[in-house]
Amino acid sequence: MKNTFRTVANGLLYAPKVIFSALKSTRSHPFIQFFKAIIRNPKAVGAACPSSKGLARAMAAGIPMPLEGIVIELGAGTGPVTKAILDRGIPRDKLMVIELSSDLCDGLRERFGDDLNVIQGDAGSLSQYLEPDTKVAAVVSSLPLRSLPDSLVIKIADQLTKILGPGGTLIQFTYSLKAQYIIDIPMRQTNSKIIWFNIPPARVDVGSLEGTPASSSDN
Repeated sequence: MKNTFRTVANGLLYAPKVIFSALKSTRSHPFIQFFKAIIRNPKAVGAACPSSKGLARAMAAGIPMPLEGIVIELGAGTGPVTKAILDRGIPRDKLMVIELSSDLCDGLRERFGDDLNVIQGDAGSLSQYLEPDTKVAAVVSSLPLRSLPDSLVIKIADQLTKILGPGGTLIQFTYSLKAQYIIDIPMRQTNSKIIWFNIPPARVDVGSLEGTPASSSDN
């Protein structure tokens, strides 16, 4: 009987440690990080759920290959598109990830390692994060352009035009299923695809800055 009481007592003493450990590990789960970011700044997140694997793969497939320059990802969130870009074979040293939320940046570094170039920054100041004469092959954007202030969207458009040379590729997804570019830059649309298996369904637009056409994707 004494042994039974001792076992129960030890269990009760140990239980808080187990619960605390579980809560600590849960905090770093991508879904927890995502919903914390929504609570803090819903307009900046602009999504109901993290991008599905299908949406992430569709965005990564738009990157022109062979790669001639670096790839910039905007609004990486918890990293589903980041993973798809790396899985496509983009070298880690050719990928720059820009995310506004400091918490999500910490999560990205924890998930992908400190050797991935993750920058806490604003897409409206994009050119400030690049060395002079850096060639940008593609920008992969998950930015919620429809929920951002018009003044910020104009700044982002100006930055994209500045860093993408003629033929540079822009990949953008939106929850609007109508085929149209939602940012005012001189783009020639090369592909548009609806991803039904996403919450909610989304459309991926791929285009190149008017000028010399970008290399075609092998998707």
